[in-house]
Amino acid sequence: MAEVNKAVLISDLSTQGRLVGNQMRQFIRLARDQQVMIKMAQALRAEGGKVLWSTIDYDEPVTIWNMHGSAWPSYGTSSPSFGGQTLTTVSVEAKVELDKVVLPSWNIEGDNLEATIVNQLAKAYGNDLERAAILADSDGSDPYSGSLGAGMLTAFDGWYEKIRTSGTVYDHQGGKVNAKLFYEMWENLPTKYQTNPEQYRFFVAPKVGSAWTRYLASVGHSGTEEGWVTNTERGQVAYAAGIELVRVPKIPVNKAGILSQSSVTQGQYSFVILAQPENLVVAFDPEIEWEIGVESDIRRKVIWVKAGFVAGILNPEACVVAVNVLPQPDSSVAA
Repeated sequence: MAEVNKAVLISDLSTQGRLVGNQMRQFIRLARDQQVMIKMAQALRAEGGKVLWSTIDYDEPVTIWNMHGSAWPSYGTSSPSFGGQTLTTVSVEAKVELDKVVLPSWNIEGDNLEATIVNQLAKAYGNDLERAAILADSDGSDPYSGSLGAGMLTAFDGWYEKIRTSGTVYDHQGGKVNAKLFYEMWENLPTKYQTNPEQYRFFVAPKVGSAWTRYLASVGHSGTEEGWVTNTERGQVAYAAGIELVRVPKIPVNKAGILSQSSVTQGQYSFVILAQPENLVVAFDPEIEWEIGVESDIRRKVIWVKAGFVAGILNPEACVVAVNVLPQPDSSVAA
């Protein structure tokens, strides 16, 4: 944080400037480090507001066996298929008016008060980036229309929507949290990706994570000796189907039932994402515009930041989302 404070606050940025190099990396680090999924995802550099990657599919056989030194047959050359994706970043702006910041009548920071506001702004900025990365739907409705947050959840298709439309959907049909939920998700993953389960994570709402540990306790798997829960430096980590659960506060527990996937007609539901963290990506423009100064027309001091951001998935086919998950423990089904 000291590097950011020095780079941003001591530099002469009374007029609009740009964070580049280490300044940019430190601000992005501040925005990501206090989140969950965007911290675990790959962070890419978007050149000119775009990030591109190519994929090569060698899914078909490319070898010939048992030839015993014979000449290479004329029919045998591999032809991999090429694909790719292009992600275009969208502008994300935030502004704090210092005269509207509610502060104690005294503070221990003195001249470092602006540093505290910058750090808090980075955290709030990261909160919105994580929320958009998970929940944005370019064809959805904008719950923040006309206010702060406007456009956040319609800027692009986030991870949930990309997996729902291009990956595999498992419908839990309004069921509670149990072992079936996680095993069905793993078994619905295409077989060719079922190799290294330790590389995957179940991303769950905290309420779903708590329901899972309560479920384990109710069916006699509350101890670490069965391998369902492991004690680490981060505290207790829960597993299901041999895969770690990661609790993500931005995953909601109040979604309506997805009727196209289920007969569910009412209730407050959540979803669970099964993915490799390195398969999830977030991309930032290589420059972040920054201003700490006075708006000339109204003469009030502001801190303003503008960056380009987008989220994507390298291979949605290698992901599963479970929908219509009731975030309550199911004690009726044994593990």
